[in-house]
Amino acid sequence: MNTDQILKDLQNIVGKEFATNSPEDLYIYSQDPGASLPRPVDFVVMPKTTEEVQKIVKLANEEKIPLVPMGGGLTLSGLIIPVRGGIVLDMKRMDQIIEINELSRYALIEPGVSTGQLLAYLNEHHPDLQPAIPDAPPSATIAGNVLIHGSGYLSQKYGDHGAIVNGLEVVLASGEVVKLGSCAVSDYWFARGPIPDLVGLFLSSFGTMGIVTKLSVQIFPKPKFREIVFGLMKDEENIPNLLLEITTKEFIEDVILGKQDKPEWMKGYIFFMVYITGDSQEDIDAKLKILKKTYRKNGARYMKAPQKMIGFLLIHVYLRFRIPLEFYMIASEF
Repeated sequence: MNTDQILKDLQNIVGKEFATNSPEDLYIYSQDPGASLPRPVDFVVMPKTTEEVQKIVKLANEEKIPLVPMGGGLTLSGLIIPVRGGIVLDMKRMDQIIEINELSRYALIEPGVSTGQLLAYLNEHHPDLQPAIPDAPPSATIAGNVLIHGSGYLSQKYGDHGAIVNGLEVVLASGEVVKLGSCAVSDYWFARGPIPDLVGLFLSSFGTMGIVTKLSVQIFPKPKFREIVFGLMKDEENIPNLLLEITTKEFIEDVILGKQDKPEWMKGYIFFMVYITGDSQEDIDAKLKILKKTYRKNGARYMKAPQKMIGFLLIHVYLRFRIPLEFYMIASEF
């Protein structure tokens, strides 16, 4: 492999500042935040357009060099670390929010758009809509998360994040560009149909089938009220039945379970939080009554949460969703 010539070709495609094989630049791309051992990288390139991605793919084809696309670089299982060296495509420069379609409720974005970026944009320009937020830092990219079927705060209600993909634009190994979903036959990215659904070929393949350069993801109405209901139980055998009953109720947004020995008052208990939403105080009250009965039926009880925990969770959820703080209520009864 003529590394000098390949580097020159890459720099001619994206600009000298956005292609490198310097050891100090390659170091960070040889690893991820997980436990996988570092593996060598030959080049890193940061494309800005679909056309640049096409040219890089064609060059890699000619030179028989492996390609590994990377979004936020936050996977914990080695998915973004090359197995046989090659070129890492850092997609962060492709960071445009192309369209927010309020009528069809989708966001058309480039693969470098982060979850924090989309959330901030919606909060400012479309405050009645919210994206599906993964259980990851805000620098995680939407594309990287949906391609591994990620999950998060809205997954209980709307499904995993792979399920919210409406359509894709993909550069294939040949350098050809394909569009999948309604965008293939119209100007709109509202659904995977009406043509045969081939989107699944590119979900969970994480770049091995093609490189995603545009994607449409569903966005959802933002509720006016959100409440976090805390609970405790001691018998672990009651967990399956409790979860079964909770998750059959359509108003449940998220469920979190945990068990720990510290602080001391937590020892021996299973701790859980259930997020519920509504459009009015009356709506929330009615759902609380249903949830309270469900807890009692399955050997659980309400917990009066410590004020520090309440304050932290209120701010955490407020910063993510920008629901007015006066609309938050926390269950404080046993």
